[in-house]
Amino acid sequence: MKSQFSAAIFALAVLSLLALGCHRGYYRRQADAEAIAIIQQKSNDPRWGQLDPSIEIDARSRMFDPFSADHPPLPPDDPASHKLMEFTDCKRNFPHWHANGDTQYVENPEWAFYLPLNEKGELVLDLQKSVELAILHSSEYQEEKEDLYLSALNVSLERFGFDTQLFANLNGDFTSNGSAQGGGNTLTLGNNNATLQRLGVTGTNLAVAVANSIMWNFAGPNNQSASTLIDFTLIQPLLRGAGRERIMEALTQSERTLLSDVRALDRFHRGFFLSITTGRAPTSVFATGGAGGFLGILRDIQDINIQERNVKDQEDILEQFRAFFDEQRIDLLQVTQVQSNLYQAQRSLALSKNNLKNSLDAFKIDLGIPPEIPVVIDDPFLDQFNLISPEVNALRNSITALRDEASNALTELNSFLQENQFDVDLNLDGDQHGVNWSDEIPMALEKLIPSLEKIKTIRESVLETVVPDVEKDFDVLDEARPRRVESLRALSELVQENPDDYDIDRDILNFNDIASSEQLIPQLESSLEKLDRLQEQVDQTIGRTEQLIEDGSELDAEALYNEVVENVLRVAPELMTSLSNYILEISLVQATARTDSIQLPAVDIEWETAIDIARRFRRDWMNARAALVDEWRNIEFVADQLESELDIVFEGDIGNIGDNPFRLRDANGSLSVGLSFDAPINRIAERNSYRQALINYQQARRNYYQFKDTVKQNLRQTIRSIELNKILFELDRRSVRVAVQEVELARLRLEEPVQPPSALSTNAGGLGGETARDLTIALNSLQQTQISLLNTWVNYEAQRRGLDFDLGTMQVTPDGFWLDPGEIDNSIADRAEETLGVACGPASSEIEPYQIGNDQSDPDYSDEFDSEEFETEEELPTGTPEDPSEGGLLDPRSEDEILQFDDQTSNQPRSGRSALVVPALNTRRR
Repeated sequence: MKSQFSAAIFALAVLSLLALGCHRGYYRRQADAEAIAIIQQKSNDPRWGQLDPSIEIDARSRMFDPFSADHPPLPPDDPASHKLMEFTDCKRNFPHWHANGDTQYVENPEWAFYLPLNEKGELVLDLQKSVELAILHSSEYQEEKEDLYLSALNVSLERFGFDTQLFANLNGDFTSNGSAQGGGNTLTLGNNNATLQRLGVTGTNLAVAVANSIMWNFAGPNNQSASTLIDFTLIQPLLRGAGRERIMEALTQSERTLLSDVRALDRFHRGFFLSITTGRAPTSVFATGGAGGFLGILRDIQDINIQERNVKDQEDILEQFRAFFDEQRIDLLQVTQVQSNLYQAQRSLALSKNNLKNSLDAFKIDLGIPPEIPVVIDDPFLDQFNLISPEVNALRNSITALRDEASNALTELNSFLQENQFDVDLNLDGDQHGVNWSDEIPMALEKLIPSLEKIKTIRESVLETVVPDVEKDFDVLDEARPRRVESLRALSELVQENPDDYDIDRDILNFNDIASSEQLIPQLESSLEKLDRLQEQVDQTIGRTEQLIEDGSELDAEALYNEVVENVLRVAPELMTSLSNYILEISLVQATARTDSIQLPAVDIEWETAIDIARRFRRDWMNARAALVDEWRNIEFVADQLESELDIVFEGDIGNIGDNPFRLRDANGSLSVGLSFDAPINRIAERNSYRQALINYQQARRNYYQFKDTVKQNLRQTIRSIELNKILFELDRRSVRVAVQEVELARLRLEEPVQPPSALSTNAGGLGGETARDLTIALNSLQQTQISLLNTWVNYEAQRRGLDFDLGTMQVTPDGFWLDPGEIDNSIADRAEETLGVACGPASSEIEPYQIGNDQSDPDYSDEFDSEEFETEEELPTGTPEDPSEGGLLDPRSEDEILQFDDQTSNQPRSGRSALVVPALNTRRR
């Protein structure tokens, strides 16, 4: 009795343990291990096997959760909503919401410590750092990996469906009866069973079960009774629900879906780099127009640099024209024209800077970081579009500062003259001014001399820093010239082959007009000679100023006035203006050299070849073909439900004898076999599902070839855009050179000798009335052409990267960085295969009717109608699509024959609908 009671207690303990189950962390780790193993099975192809299948998040990431994965603390809640977790409808709610603790953080509280900030607390970004941060912090990228993980879990469940599955349950109760009910206590472990179940690939369902029940009666002589039953059931469907196409469908579909998801994530992984660098969505089939992303940010920064230089030029011109107005060489209208243009340039610059800040905030969101983090962009990728070196810009800023410094002394001196000048001879016509000597004159002149000395310092900086850079630019230009010549020759051939598409001036593509160092060196030397003469003029002006300080008190009032005005007040600003102009001349020479040195990365591929490569390499094209077949397979799956249900059923059991649960005997057993039949009388729902499956397949066919059309359209458009941008870039390059000449010619007018005003002249000096307008137009034109040149190059580069992606040949490192293939030409597929280490043969046996009839040169299609492959000439199809009755490509049968044929088989083409009889042609081959 004691041992029996102990057995009962043990059974209850086992029941309690099984009820509790394993810890939730065990199940999570088990799911992770199984999902990762399944993904790795599908990732064994080098074309899409570079991804890390783990969904664990790096501790440096903003997404990382430092708390328990299985028992996360309560995150911050809305106060009003949180009250409903405590009391709902005046009823006390679950009291242990805070059992795991509370946290005030939603994102990783320590992620910001891992940001690579500089000493100012700014995040310094280049292209590589941007991609690294995006992969580390982007929730979109993480969600794609998690979707693949969930797809693998679905596969694990479907695989489990074909494993031997064990189910067990234990039930127990203790009953105590009162004296009125006979008294006594009873312990029962009843309805306990364990079942083994297995599903076969043909629909066989086998179940083996053990059922046991034990009862202890603690009153009376028969204190124990037990029963044990082992039974089995074997069901084999013969019609409905039978066959591998039905039973294996869910597993097959989940496995195919997982393979598709692996390839989709691989494509996303490659496209994610494109998204960060060019702004194109990683899941987009169709390429967008302009460049965004990091390249767009760099372009906007370069645009701002160009506008800032233009504003600086406008400010210099305004100062110069104000001086001309003071000298009465121009009228006020020209000053206001320059001033108005400067205000417009400053307005555009302010708008561009504001737009850049907005773009930076949006880019931070793409990286997965908050927009309030200060960011500094530091990447040399577009430095080649700094047509004017930073050293030149620094010197021009120094000239601006020098003008401000000198203006204090000049303003002080001019104010003294204006306040103290007088007419020395009232009897003479005109103004004959004079001024008496004062200590204020030498004080102002002494303040001016350091500014004049700085003109020589800036000139020396030009010789030491700028000129060597320009000479290096000449070397780069000469080195780039052979490739430029080759590129222009290829473009000339393209224009000649497509005269209707590219109606441009052929001189634009004349490689003899490419600048060379031989042409530019004389221009540089001319500017240096002017700087040498400027040095002499500065020395003379300083000498006269020092002499005036020493001997000015001995001059009469008129001579003193004229000496100060003619040799100081007018000469000093002109010297600074000349210095600015000469540096501008040098910068224009440099801009010409750098403009003609810029090259476009080579892209030379025919769209037909591009489509063939994409057909073989694109992962989404592979998935599109698989999706079409999935819909086709679904027809068989759904059609199974239209059949009758006919099952063979085997059943048997064996039980124990007496009260010993282990005394199993065949005498206490049974065995039966039978048939189960269900006639297909009511199949309305199944019929509708079948018809829907047929429609779904037809829609999938249309979706598939529309997908192909979209891919082809994208490739054709991209290649056309690349070709167009090659032409536009040369036009922009020539426009920059012309704009440089316009600025130079307009600026030279300022150096022309002053002409006496004519009787019909409306201005008081020697400059034409259109000088200001022409100069400002030239400066604006130079700005716009530089921006256009930059934008064309950036768009071309974005399209080149997108073309590599759209071909499916794009290679990236496991860290997500693009491996630049260099020239994109017809050999890129071979190079991609070499990199992958696998030969990517024909994508499929698909035949495209249009190419059969229109592209006989394509080896993938021309062999279908090669007459040499038929045994005799009589075996060739002789009919035409217009006359199917003569044995052409159209089915000559009547509609009744077609309907009867469709009921018998589905693997031959129907007609009356221009169906190609490809199977018939193949059977007549040798």
